Amino acid sequence: MISDSQIALSLAMARRWLRCDFKGCAGRFKSYRGCTHHVCSKHYNGNTVQRGSPLPPDAIASGSSVHSDHNSDTSDLDNPSQASHSVCYNNEGDVPWAEPKTKKTSHLQLTGTPCHHDSDQLEPDSPPPPRDKPSNNDWSPFDYSMQFQIADLLFHKDEMSTSNLNELFTLLGLNPPPPATSDSEDSASDMGINPKASAPFKDHDDMYNTIDALKLGDTPWQCLKVNPCGTAEEPLWKQKIYKVWFRDPDIVLQNMLDNPDFDGKFDYSPYVEVDDKNNRRWGDAMSANYAWRHATEIYNENPEQNEHTMYCPIILGSDKTTVSVATGQVEYHPLYLSIGNIWGSTRRAHRQGVIPIAFLAIPKDYPEQVMLAAIVQGWCPRCTALCTELDNPTFAARQEKEHTNTLISTFDPGILWNKYGVDDDIIPFTNDFPRADIHEMILPDLLHQIIKGTLKDHLVAWVGEYLELEHGQAGAKRIMDEIDHRIAVAPSFPGLCLFPDSRQFKQWTGNDSKALMKVYLPALVGFVPSEIIKTFRNFLNFCYLVQRPVFTPQTLEHVNQALAVFHQSREVFHDLEVRPDGFSLPQQHSLIHYPHLIQEFGAPNGLCSLITESRHITAVKKPWRRSSRWNALGQMLTTNQGLNKLVAMQTDFETRGMLPISRDAVPKPVPSDPLDDSAEGCAPTDDLVEGNVMLARMRIRNYPRHMDLLAEHINIPKLHGLTRRFLYNHLYPHAHYSSNDITLDDCPEIHSKVSVYHSAVATFFAPSDMSGIRGMRCERIHSTPDWRGSGEQRDTAFVVEDQEHPGSEGMAVVRVLLLFSFKYDDMLIPCTLVRWFKRYSQRPNANTGMWIVRPETTGQNDMPVLLVVHLDSMLRLAHLLPVFGPAYLPSPFSHMHSLDAFKAFYINRYIDHHAFEILL
Repeated sequence: MISDSQIALSLAMARRWLRCDFKGCAGRFKSYRGCTHHVCSKHYNGNTVQRGSPLPPDAIASGSSVHSDHNSDTSDLDNPSQASHSVCYNNEGDVPWAEPKTKKTSHLQLTGTPCHHDSDQLEPDSPPPPRDKPSNNDWSPFDYSMQFQIADLLFHKDEMSTSNLNELFTLLGLNPPPPATSDSEDSASDMGINPKASAPFKDHDDMYNTIDALKLGDTPWQCLKVNPCGTAEEPLWKQKIYKVWFRDPDIVLQNMLDNPDFDGKFDYSPYVEVDDKNNRRWGDAMSANYAWRHATEIYNENPEQNEHTMYCPIILGSDKTTVSVATGQVEYHPLYLSIGNIWGSTRRAHRQGVIPIAFLAIPKDYPEQVMLAAIVQGWCPRCTALCTELDNPTFAARQEKEHTNTLISTFDPGILWNKYGVDDDIIPFTNDFPRADIHEMILPDLLHQIIKGTLKDHLVAWVGEYLELEHGQAGAKRIMDEIDHRIAVAPSFPGLCLFPDSRQFKQWTGNDSKALMKVYLPALVGFVPSEIIKTFRNFLNFCYLVQRPVFTPQTLEHVNQALAVFHQSREVFHDLEVRPDGFSLPQQHSLIHYPHLIQEFGAPNGLCSLITESRHITAVKKPWRRSSRWNALGQMLTTNQGLNKLVAMQTDFETRGMLPISRDAVPKPVPSDPLDDSAEGCAPTDDLVEGNVMLARMRIRNYPRHMDLLAEHINIPKLHGLTRRFLYNHLYPHAHYSSNDITLDDCPEIHSKVSVYHSAVATFFAPSDMSGIRGMRCERIHSTPDWRGSGEQRDTAFVVEDQEHPGSEGMAVVRVLLLFSFKYDDMLIPCTLVRWFKRYSQRPNANTGMWIVRPETTGQNDMPVLLVVHLDSMLRLAHLLPVFGPAYLPSPFSHMHSLDAFKAFYINRYIDHHAFEILL
C-alpha cells in the first residue's frame, strides 16, 4: 500500500509543474490556465483535432503497426519554378491531423490580374473597384426585410403549396394592425417590419410575382425543338418532336463569376502546389496539369492580348434521374455547368457552384460518354484499346480528335464500327472548338465506373453467379437471402442507407450502391472463398484511395499498387469459371486511366457525377414534387429560376450587410432522398472550428442529479467510483501513480449536481466525405435508452489513447453508455461512461483487412470493463459490423440488437473516407 506521504508528494509535484503535451514542446506551467493559454496560442490549428487529457495507462489497449508510404517522384510540368506569385501556407506540420506546409507557384502569364471594367490593370495590392449596388436600405422588389425573409422561408425552405400560402396570408390579414403614426411607421421600417399591413403578401400570386421581378441571378429558360425527321417506317422515337430547354451559358457564367459567395474559395490562375518535401500535390482543378498546359497554349496563341487574363475552364455534367418509378418511370436528363476555378469542396457543398443549364431530350438510354465521344458501346472513349482486349491494352494509345477524323475520312462506316469502334453518325459537340478534344476532356466517373459499375454491376453480380454454379439456383437463393439478412442487421450509422427488406428493388440510386459498398464485405464471409473476399477488399481500397481530396506522387503510387493487386485477385472469378472470357469491360478498363486523369484534372471527388447525383435532389426531384406532376418540366424550370434568384438576393443582402451571414444560403446536398431519414445525425458544416466533441445543448431532465442516485437509476453501481478515479487522472495527469494505484478514498470527491445528455456532436476535418467548404463535418453520437420507440441506442466511438501514434495504433473503440457532466472547483467537466473493446489480434483480419474487436471483460464472471473518460478524448463515431458465425441468423432479428447479440465485431474502415484514412 502506498503511504499518505508518498501520495501527498506525488500530488504536490503534479500540481507544481504541468507540461505541454505536444511533441517537441518544452513548455512547463504552474497552472492549468497558463497551460491552456499556451496550447491555444502556440499550437492551435483550425483544422486539427486537439485532444484533452490522456486516458489512464490501464485503459490503453495494444497498438498496431503503421503502414509507411513509399517514396516516388513524378513531375509533369516543365520548369514550374520559373512562374511567379508563390504563396506559402505555414500550417502546423507537427500537430496530429494537421495539413502539411505547402507552397503554390502560380502561372506566369495567365495570372488573373484584377482590372477595371475597361481592362486596365489595377495597381498591385490595391482594393477592388466598388460594386455597383443599391443602398443598404433598398430591399426592392420587396418592401422590407421581413417580406423577403418570409418569401425565402415559404418558397425556398418550406416549399409551401399554393393553397396553404393563400390560407396563411388570409389568416395573417384577418387582424389588421392599429392605426400607425408617421413616427411609428419610420421606426417599424427601420426594424424591417411592414407598418401598414399584417400580411406580407395578398396571396400566392403576389409572392410569386414579386420573386419573378427579381433581376439578380436571373437567367431565363429558352426552348429548342428538335425533329429527327424520321419516316413512317422508322421507330416511333424518330418520328417525335423533342424539346430541349436551356439557358444562356454566358449569362450563367457571368452570374457565377459575379457571386461574392465564392470569395476566398476561388483560384484565379493555374498553379503548381508542393509540400515541404517538394512533393507535387494535385487537388483542385486549377492545380492539375490540364489547366496549366492549356493556359500556356492560350498565352502562346496571342501573348500580347492574353497576358494577365484569367483562365476559366468550363465543367459540364449530365446524368439521367428518375423522379417516379411507380407512376410511369418519369425520367429527366439535366445538364449541369460549373467552372474549374471554384474549389472542389465548394462545388461539392454546392453554393451555386453547380447550375442546371439544360434539360436534354434523350430518346434512348445510352451511356453518356459513348454518345459524347462518338464511339461504339463497349469501346474506351480515351484510348484505342480493342473492345475485346480492354483487360490487357498493351498497345493502346490515347484517342485524339485528329486520329478519329482521319479514320472517318479513310474508312467506310462498317469498318469504323467493327474495327475501330467509331460511330460516324455522331459529331462530338466539341469538334469545332479551337482547343477542345472530347477524348482528352472526359473526366473520371466515380459513380458509374466504380461504385455502380465495377462494384454493383460486376463484383456483386459475379458473387450471385458463383453461388449458382456452386450450390444451384435454389441453394444460391437461400444463401443470397442470408447475405441480405446479414446486411440488414448492420448497426445504424449517420448517412448509411439500410436494406431491411433485402436488395431486390427496382431502382438503385447512387446512395444505395454506396451503402452496399460499406457493409457488404463481412456479409460474404463463410459463403464464398477467401480469394473473393480479398478481391472485394482490394477493390474497396482502390475505390477509397481515388476519392481522396489531395494526391501526391506517393498517393498515386498507392493507387497503382491497389489497382494491380485488384487485377491480380479478380482472376479468381476466371478460375471459378464465373468469367471464362476474361474482364474486357469498359467500366473496369477505365480504372487504369485514373492515375493519369488525377494528374490532369485533380481529385475526382471534386468533379465527378457524385456531385450531379446529389444535385438532382434540389434541381429536379424536389421541384418535381412541388409541381402538378403533369407536363411538369415547365413548372420545375420556374421553380429553379425562382430558387436561383432568392439565393442570389440573399447573398447580395448579406454582402451589403443588410442580413446576417447565413451558412445555409443554399440547401445542402443530402446523401439520399429527402423522404429518407438515413442521413439524420450527420451534416457538412462550413464553420472553421477546432475538431472537438461537445455535449448537446440541453440536459435530459428526468435523471437524478446526485451521482449515487444516478448510478442506481442506470443500474451501474460503480459509476461514482469510476468517475472519482477518472477525476483524479484528469486533475493530476503527470502524477507518479494512476488512480488504480491508490484507494478510492484518496480520489477527489464529487459534490456537484450531475447533468445527463442523450447525445453529443463531434466535429472533425474530413474533406474526403460530404463536408462543408472548409472540409469540416459533424456527426451526432447517441446514447439514449429509447430511440424512436424501438429500444436503446448506444453508439460506438473512437477515443484517442496516444496522440504520438497515428491512426488505429493510437485509438481504441468504446461503446457510449452515458454522456454526463459535473463541476469540480467551478470547472465544468464533460465526460462519458464507456464500455471498452479489446482487439482480437495484433493485426487486421487477413481476408477483410479490418480489425476485429471484442467487448473486454475482467474477472471470473467476465464482467464488462467500464471506464469514465473525458469527452475531449473522443474523436468521432465508430461503426462495428458483426463477425458472423456458421449459423444462419434467426428471423426476425433487428439491427437495433446487433451490438448486444454478437461477441466479436469488425471495425468498419469502409463506413466513410475519414474512417478509411485513420484506420491504417
